[in-house]
Order: sequence, then C-alpha cells, then structure tokens
Amino acid sequence: MGVFGALCGGSLVSLVQAKLSMGSEESKIDLAKEIIHPVGWKLKVKVRWVCFDAFHGRDSNFLCSLIKMRPPFVAYVPDNLHIWLEPFQMRVPVREPGKRG
Repeated sequence: MGVFGALCGGSLVSLVQAKLSMGSEESKIDLAKEIIHPVGWKLKVKVRWVCFDAFHGRDSNFLCSLIKMRPPFVAYVPDNLHIWLEPFQMRVPVREPGKRG
C-alpha cells in the first residue's frame, strides 16, 4: 500500500512525499497524517487546502484530526457518512408536562 502527497499550483504538480506500508503497524490513515502535518511547517509552503479520496474521507477520526490541525480540506466522502457541522452531543430531551416523550 502507498500513500502519496503532492503539491499543485495551477497546471503544475509535484510529488513531495511518498510512504509505503509494507505490512507495518501503521495504517494508510497514519501515513496520510504523517504526510499532511509537516508539509506546511517543514517545507514552509502555504497550503490552501488538502484533498483526499473516499478511503480517507470515510474515517471520522482522520477528519477530526484534520479539523484540529486546521488545514482547510476537500474530501470525497461516502454518501452514507453522517457529518455534523457543530460538535455532536447526545442528550436526553427536557421533559415537558402534558407531552409524550
């Protein structure tokens, strides 16, 4: 398995990092995090957004980690993935007298 990071500028594209998983303990998601995080800091490149496919877009932990890292991102996500724009909180509704609950 491989995970690749590239920088694009107009019609120019350059591969900046590639990581191969040869049966190691790291998943493709872990490898993607290792590529995305240092690009803006080590290379000192202004990253406008990060793009990735549905494999990475279906992993809610990966999406949450990107939100914490704060790069804007564009993700292809499966159509059955639930996305909340506000932090989701489970709660019991307040009971109102005279109404069924």
